[in-house]
Amino acid sequence: MHTLAKTALAAGAIIALTAFSKAKAAGTLNFYPEGVRSITLDGITPIISLGLVIQNPSSSSFQVKSLVGNLSANGFIIGNVSTYQAVTVRANSQSVLVLNVRLSILGIVGDIIKAFNGEGVQQIMTFKAWANVDNYSAPITISYKIP
Repeated sequence: MHTLAKTALAAGAIIALTAFSKAKAAGTLNFYPEGVRSITLDGITPIISLGLVIQNPSSSSFQVKSLVGNLSANGFIIGNVSTYQAVTVRANSQSVLVLNVRLSILGIVGDIIKAFNGEGVQQIMTFKAWANVDNYSAPITISYKIP
């Protein structure tokens, strides 16, 4: 094998290993809700602005470029979540990503009807989303049970 081919093969292996290591480190990010920042209306659609804390226990810095997903209550999708504002999460630190939740009136009504039909008022809130972390897709699932 020629020296140029060996060099190209070695460079390719280093690039692949770096990408794999970065993707693996991105999987260590921890996401949890910070709390409600504001509530506004877009016509009749309520929009809740929430903070999402992103903790990074790795020695790599990441940029969360976007996040999209849905918020559901007892199986009913009650809101769409999105943000396209990039946030940098430095190594061994945490940052806050601000999300906008556009609530679905139909989903909320469906959940209320289910509660009145004898299934109780207990809420199981589930947030499922995908985050673009340095061009890797990272799944996020957060569930809360509200008695």
